[in-house]
Order: sequence, then structure tokens, then C-alpha cells
Amino acid sequence: MAVVARFVAVLILCLVILGISNLAERLEAPKVYVQREAPDFGPAPEFDLIDQRGAKLSSEDLENKVYVAAFFFSSCRGPCPVINANMARLHKQFSKYPRVRFLSISVDPQTDTPEVLADYARKFVDPNDSSWSFLTGQKDKIYTLVTEGFKVGLSGNPPIHTTRAVLVDQSAKIVGFYDATDSAKVKELGKDISALLSKAPPA
Repeated sequence: MAVVARFVAVLILCLVILGISNLAERLEAPKVYVQREAPDFGPAPEFDLIDQRGAKLSSEDLENKVYVAAFFFSSCRGPCPVINANMARLHKQFSKYPRVRFLSISVDPQTDTPEVLADYARKFVDPNDSSWSFLTGQKDKIYTLVTEGFKVGLSGNPPIHTTRAVLVDQSAKIVGFYDATDSAKVKELGKDISALLSKAPPA
């Protein structure tokens, strides 16, 4: 009986030691994180618009550029001034980078002629700075561009309006949407622009 009791005691002790050892291994094992793939928002749309100087600006002019597209209309007294003030701060941060462009696209093109946009743009950017374009064009084309192209259209009056800005990378792909009225989201946008600039432009 003494021998059996001794054997059982040794067996229990071994099981306890083995359990403690396995627990220690689990606690010390490195944690493995699975990185999620970036969402695929698809390609940025092609477009051909007119800027505040009366010059044409097309998507081809932005080849190999990182750009931000935001949406507004000059008579807006709601979120538009906030959007453009935030864009102005972001533009100031990246104005010395030739690979970065900013687009502010009017969703009320019938009112926002190049002359109106030129006067409006002076509130936010030097008239001689070509890195930030305030754009207008044909009504139907702009509505299609906003809703189907950049995928940010909303119904309202004017018919289309959104507070979201769109970030497009050097390969002309949409990489993110940001609430341009939210300063925290705009800072996040700035970080993402910097991340894109750290990558080599497409060959």
C-alpha cells in the first residue's frame, strides 16, 4: 500500500509540474496579430473640370500625384467653411510637396463659376498657389463624378453635398474617406498623406 500511495503521489506531482510548465509556455509565447488588408475602394474617377482661373484640370494632370478631393458650394453657411478651413490647414502642411494636390469641387456649379470660385478661394489660399484648385463644370458631370466616381453623394439642396474628403494615392486609387469637419479625422488624413509620400511614385 505504501508503494502504491508513493506512486500516486509522484504521478500527481508530475502532472502538476507539467501543467505549470504548459501554462508558463502559453504566457511567454509571443502574440501573433493578423494584419487586415486595406479596404479596396476602387480606382478614382476620370474627370475634366475648370478651376478658379478658368483653366482646365483633368485627372490626367494628377498622374503620379497624391491628392485630396473635398466638396462644397460657395453660398454654403453650414459645414463648407469648416471643411475649407480644415483643408487650408492641411494644405499649409503639404504646400511645399509637389506630389500633393488639393481639389475643392463645387456641387453647385451653376452658381459657382470660375469668377465666383476665384473670389471664394482667396479666403483660403494664395491666388498664385496652383497646388489647391477650386473646381466647377457641367452639372450632370459633377453629380455623376461625386455620386458614382468618388462615391460620396448625398441628396439635399443643393442636390449633392457631403462632408467627406477623399484621399487618392499615386496609382489613382481611392484609399480613404475622412470627415473633413472633424479635426481629429483631418489629422488622420494628414498622417495618411505622409505615409503615401514615403512610398516611391509609380514607375
